[in-house]
Amino acid sequence: MQTWQQTMREANGAAQLLDDKEAYGLYQLAIADIEQRWPDEPESMALLMGWIAGLHNLSALLEKQGDAETALRYLTLPHHWVLALINDETISESFRLAAHRVINITLTALLEFSQRQPVCESCEQLLQATQQWLQIPKHQLH
Repeated sequence: MQTWQQTMREANGAAQLLDDKEAYGLYQLAIADIEQRWPDEPESMALLMGWIAGLHNLSALLEKQGDAETALRYLTLPHHWVLALINDETISESFRLAAHRVINITLTALLEFSQRQPVCESCEQLLQATQQWLQIPKHQLH
């Protein structure tokens, strides 16, 4: 049985060969595999990072094809998920702290996207507010 990591590598290879349809399908398979494994490993940083990478790669494919609206959805989904993890008191403090570091990845992707593609004013304001919130020293958050 192929792992999600192998499927992701194959998707990356297809994307490099400009086989967008094959890459898209493989990214979706890798993401589905990750989502299937998540209930057994809810605090796996490898699964979280793989899931984010897969969704960001899908976003890049769709943006390249001119579907900016769906591309944006593939960026906002992991961003909102990580924000929820940061505030989820049912998970360990160490995983929440790790998620706090990961939010920089999802926010950066969204900010870069907003430089290339138009986003609504309220979305832009929310991105800027999130960026400012992340710049507050952690000792001030407690």
